[in-house]
Amino acid sequence: GLKNKNTGLIQHQLNLKLKYTWSQRKNYSYASICDKWQGCKNAEKLDIALISSSASSCTTDNCDYTEILELNLSDDFLRNNMEEGFSVSFNSKKSTNEITIASDYLKGYLKVAN
Repeated sequence: GLKNKNTGLIQHQLNLKLKYTWSQRKNYSYASICDKWQGCKNAEKLDIALISSSASSCTTDNCDYTEILELNLSDDFLRNNMEEGFSVSFNSKKSTNEITIASDYLKGYLKVAN
């Protein structure tokens, strides 16, 4: 996490590396925090940053793509979800990838991050 020296607030970054074979890059545009009961469909859209994107082994039909995406998460959010973990979906017009951050992983991370 990164601590703001003026406010004292800690901001964390979740980096996700996606590898896929497709006819074109998927252009992920936002993330959503998933609700345990409602899923991810109606969740608030959160900004993500594309850190890097590359294509390799291209044929006439498709390429192997690797994208690294980043989502900023507040310290309060991580601490509020420490007991149960959380799921987040990374979304494009063509695809959605949902990942779950387990409680044990989150607790271990927060012990060393602060």
